[in-house]
Amino acid sequence: MTDVEIVAVGGYNEMGRNMTAVVYGEDIVILDMGIRLDRVQIHEDAEIDRMHSLELIEMGAIPDDTIMRDINGTVRAIVCTHGHLDHIGAIPKLAHRYNAPIISTPYTTALIRQQIEEERKFKVNNPLVTLRPGNIYEITDEISVEFIAIPHSIVDSAIALIHTPEGAVMYACDFKLDRTPTLGSAPDFEALKRAGREGVLAMITETTNSARSGKTPSETIAKDMLRDVLLGTEESDVGMIVTTFASHIARLKAILDIADEMGRIPLFLGRSMEKYLGAAVELGYVTLPDNAEIYGQRKDVDKALKKVMAEGKDKYLPVVTGHQGEPGSILMRIANNETPLKIESGDRIIFSANIIPSPMTRANRYALETKLRMKGARIYDDVHVSGHASREDHWELLRMVRPTHVIPAHGDLEMHSAYIEMAEDAGYVLGDTVHLLRNGEILVIWGMIMATIVDEIKERGKPVEKAIDELLPVRHPDGLYEASRHIVKAGGKRLRPAVLLTATEAVGGEQADAVPAAVAVELMHTFTLVHDDIMDNDPVRRGLPAVHTIWGEAGGILAGDTLYSKAIEIITTCCAGKPDRALRATNVLVKTCVEICEGQWLDIDFENRDNVSKEEYLEMIEKKTSVLFGAAAEIGGIIGGADEKTVKALYEYGRLVGLGFQIYDDVLDLTAPAEVIGKRQGSDIAEGKRTLLMIHALEKGFRPKAFGKGDITPEEIEEAISVLTESGSLDYVKDLAFGFVADGKAELDVLPDSNAKKLLCDIADYMLYRTYWKTPRHQVADTPIRNGRTQSRFPEGKRHFFIKQAKTDKKTG
Repeated sequence: MTDVEIVAVGGYNEMGRNMTAVVYGEDIVILDMGIRLDRVQIHEDAEIDRMHSLELIEMGAIPDDTIMRDINGTVRAIVCTHGHLDHIGAIPKLAHRYNAPIISTPYTTALIRQQIEEERKFKVNNPLVTLRPGNIYEITDEISVEFIAIPHSIVDSAIALIHTPEGAVMYACDFKLDRTPTLGSAPDFEALKRAGREGVLAMITETTNSARSGKTPSETIAKDMLRDVLLGTEESDVGMIVTTFASHIARLKAILDIADEMGRIPLFLGRSMEKYLGAAVELGYVTLPDNAEIYGQRKDVDKALKKVMAEGKDKYLPVVTGHQGEPGSILMRIANNETPLKIESGDRIIFSANIIPSPMTRANRYALETKLRMKGARIYDDVHVSGHASREDHWELLRMVRPTHVIPAHGDLEMHSAYIEMAEDAGYVLGDTVHLLRNGEILVIWGMIMATIVDEIKERGKPVEKAIDELLPVRHPDGLYEASRHIVKAGGKRLRPAVLLTATEAVGGEQADAVPAAVAVELMHTFTLVHDDIMDNDPVRRGLPAVHTIWGEAGGILAGDTLYSKAIEIITTCCAGKPDRALRATNVLVKTCVEICEGQWLDIDFENRDNVSKEEYLEMIEKKTSVLFGAAAEIGGIIGGADEKTVKALYEYGRLVGLGFQIYDDVLDLTAPAEVIGKRQGSDIAEGKRTLLMIHALEKGFRPKAFGKGDITPEEIEEAISVLTESGSLDYVKDLAFGFVADGKAELDVLPDSNAKKLLCDIADYMLYRTYWKTPRHQVADTPIRNGRTQSRFPEGKRHFFIKQAKTDKKTG
């Protein structure tokens, strides 16, 4: 398998100059190329469009992408999530270095095109690709990008999901969970939940407001606040000026609506106002009334302000740039008496924007407000709601997506720290599943990430292996016990014992009490396999000859019966000193065995029927397979002394995860190689089995040519995959499997957070991803870094990632 690398190029030490690279094999996807505006403002004479990229890197104004020279591979795409300059402002300076398309939403693409056209130093010829939220763009045969709609303080924002064979990398910079936006789409929660069900390997997330408690208010609140300030007054004839982000099109639209209610003419003044609002009008996001005016050039702005003074301030509502106190901005020029518009006592200045948190902007804003107050202006501060998620929004997204790894970005160390504290509340562990990166560092996630779970399962299975030898010894008659131990000792993943032992630990019980029950569950499972092989006449089990092929059918039946009897005998010995728990556990196992037999009978019955329904099939696999997973979890809860509510939830966890496990086998039978699944690829199709996959396809009128043929060729497997894809059956079954597993994991919410609870969730994920990690996990090398130094916090052989520092000669920002 292939490693996934997250390269922190910029935005991990500070607000701004955001740039991240995701590396899969030899292919690289760059996410955002932003600028850090406060570093540019220090140099008042800086003309960015005429400056060289290396000058701007030295200033700390744009990402130091020279570290990309040390990354093996080729950049295949540049993906931009929205149109703010701290995410696209460096494209004119850096994008030409990469022979790759720039992929962005429609409004973002329009702004990028403007940026490129204004550039004077470099010629940027990268193709611009427009991708709407809800759609997917294939970057390579193995990598694609999906945009998920998400509100922010600019229209057409998206969360980017980079799909790789190792799992998806989610890039959530920037967002807010606004369910009632005034412009654009609400968050696509269904897409986010689907991503969570399918598995997010890593989530890179902004941290701007992660220290702010509660939830960020909706943009509808900001509109109401503006209306209250602008209309809720008896002094309606005074001069009023609104300043806000030129890119905040929803806010500008709200101002337009309120200006109409006030009977004032809206004036949008400033180059950035002309740029951002003009693009929004051109793309149809905003319709300007006939009386609205936009002026970008300085002389045109001054003419408009002269008209305001001449015709009366009460007739106009100027909307200007300069809320951060930027030198040369219109509002700062007004404060400095550099425009025809003069501030008079009682005039209102409405700041519908927050202060960007940096020492430079705070100082500039303080100077601006002081000058305005000295002229008699009344200041209405913070008539605004943020476009960034607050603490509880971050919590909601994290719980919804449940990524394996989380990487805070787009913020300073204080912001990252606040996010990490919140993530730890959600069960993440610093240095294990949540990672603090700095600019220039690379997080390398081992390709075979699920192998860590395999290690955990094997570790849980060690006491079971030892107990099997003690509780199922070879004795007279030798043949019976050799036959009984044949499949048990062949190995296996010991998933059911792992579930039982982990459930016991998760409710606070002792593992030693649960080991006999774990052995009993494994023997019961093996009993069903031995008899199942006889009924299906399968010659191989776990890579060995099936029991009946060596000792005959009668020997196989007796071996299975012995395993069943020993399972019941052994489980009665669990919970030393707690006979009531042992009795309850025994009753659960006996009841489960009856249900397994019912499921097996249904399976045999279905072979002679042509009209098996989805409901009947689900009943069959539930009884034949998933009830034993449910029983394992339930017995673990009983032995651990859990209350009835928790015991029931554990059973439901096992049952639902077991359903997902079995349903996904329908997919794996067709799509996974024979050496992975341990049987002939496509055998269900060839044998004409009415699995859920085929039931759905036949209902839709689709039938692979090899269905029921008795044999199948590689070409026919490809044809079957094509047919079942076209019918929607593959997606239907996958979604159902992922849904059952997600529902099963949700049942664990009754448990307190612990490593055992996390492992139960990991085991659920492993049920779906298990075939991809078929070989032993490669160990971490003594010197795993190609370039630079190791910064791992974990002992060798335990971690599935490491952090490294890319080589760079520059020390910026």
